[in-house]
Amino acid sequence: MAHHAHQGFSNKVLLMGRAGAGKSSMRSIIFANYLARETRRQTPTNHIEHSHLRFLGNLVLSLWDCGGQDIFMENYFEIQREHIFRNTEVLIYVLEVRRSSLVAAAALVSADARNPPGVSSQSSLPPAGPLCHSSRCRLSPPTEEPGSSYTQEAARLESTRAGGTEPFMDTNLRETVQRDLRLKELEKDARYMSSALDSIQAFSPTAQVFVLVHKMDLLPPADREVALRFYQRLVRDIAQEKPVELLATSIWDETLFKAWSEIIVTLVPNAVELEKHLGRLCELCSADEVVLFEKSTFLVVSRWSRKSHHDSHRFEKVSNICKQFKLACAKSQVRRGGRSNFSSFTARTATFSAFIERFTRNTYIMIIIGDPAMEPAATLSKIDRAREYFARFAEAVPVGPSL
Repeated sequence: MAHHAHQGFSNKVLLMGRAGAGKSSMRSIIFANYLARETRRQTPTNHIEHSHLRFLGNLVLSLWDCGGQDIFMENYFEIQREHIFRNTEVLIYVLEVRRSSLVAAAALVSADARNPPGVSSQSSLPPAGPLCHSSRCRLSPPTEEPGSSYTQEAARLESTRAGGTEPFMDTNLRETVQRDLRLKELEKDARYMSSALDSIQAFSPTAQVFVLVHKMDLLPPADREVALRFYQRLVRDIAQEKPVELLATSIWDETLFKAWSEIIVTLVPNAVELEKHLGRLCELCSADEVVLFEKSTFLVVSRWSRKSHHDSHRFEKVSNICKQFKLACAKSQVRRGGRSNFSSFTARTATFSAFIERFTRNTYIMIIIGDPAMEPAATLSKIDRAREYFARFAEAVPVGPSL
């Protein structure tokens, strides 16, 4: 799916984070059909890797996978800042979950008990400096003298490298992270993320921002909620008024597909209208749920549910399962000298029927029907009629991706 495309609607997507965070692995799983275990042989990204990924026909993602070694990160926020961050639609910042976050979380509980956040959480902050992506206070940079080439921006960035730029408003959070040597890497994570949010606000203020707390599988299940609450507080404090969505992910389960589905949907300009049409199809088929998947990635493009369900990750689990099934079919066909052409799948039990069908040129559709007495032929016939309607709907959209 990765290829250089010069036609279609290109959207710049920045994939950033420190070295080893797992950026390239998730990109390979989503867009290059890697299995999770196959990502172990990948080498570190050298500087920036550019990919043009065609998604939903006319939508082209211009994905910038930015290497995360410290020398590269510093370069992004100094020499290349405008070049990298301007004209960006989506920033995806990946934080590798650290075991030290559990140490920080425990220390923060004690700090909050001594100094309740609502009472004096900002009492010891330095005077406010220049405002960037929020009302967050910063240490004031040196005053620029007349005729000096040493700009305030250069001073701020130099201060960042020296550890002088303060990414925290929350006093307890700042003191917890900075006083414990075990949290040195965690503090560096926060500083780089702060610089990324500053930069995206400066050059692409309308960009959507997602922070992925990645490799959650490295923590014991009992500790994951504690770590996630800590990262939620960390990101909220750094982002302040900048809208940021935080998602916990792992390449070993459906959370990766859930996160990337949410990201991709923000780039689909006709998503609301598409959802309404799926709702009508759901009613027509007397279905419980209808889900639309992108053909190549099996990411969820849109969905409609008539009934509540206890498992909020069910669609992404299906995404993961279907993609693995599709890849298994492809490998089997290659061994036999043929080509894979996965087109449909039907499952019927005593309590429900599930249909997965090739829908339009760039999508699959899944329909779940809770009435086991419903004849499959009737459902498939309605899918056929809807296929023609959705194809016409896609053609009528003047701007945006094609179904």
